[in-house]
Amino acid sequence: MSRLIKKTTTHHFDAAGKRVPSGTPGARRVSVESRKWYAAGIPGWLPGKAVPLVADKRLAQKMLADLVAQAERGVAGVSAVNAATVPLAQLVDEFREFVARKSGDKHTA
Repeated sequence: MSRLIKKTTTHHFDAAGKRVPSGTPGARRVSVESRKWYAAGIPGWLPGKAVPLVADKRLAQKMLADLVAQAERGVAGVSAVNAATVPLAQLVDEFREFVARKSGDKHTA
């Protein structure tokens, strides 16, 4: 299930306010929440992958809905099923045509 999240980052500071490693004696721990919202759990994306969106929650919700709709329609990325159905020879021919159009005859074999 897709959802909006905010990431939390933890830093450690000494008495003088200087940032120090986590094991430093007397260091105080400060947790900071991100300004941006992140989209997590988008279907078809890597598990645990959070996509940065914007700081406005309403706009982030709309962006999340768009990402989920694109993922469900298969627009967000190439699925393994679609890639496996195209013959390799066809992909190579299309690539050669693209390179020939893009750069002339210098790259064609």
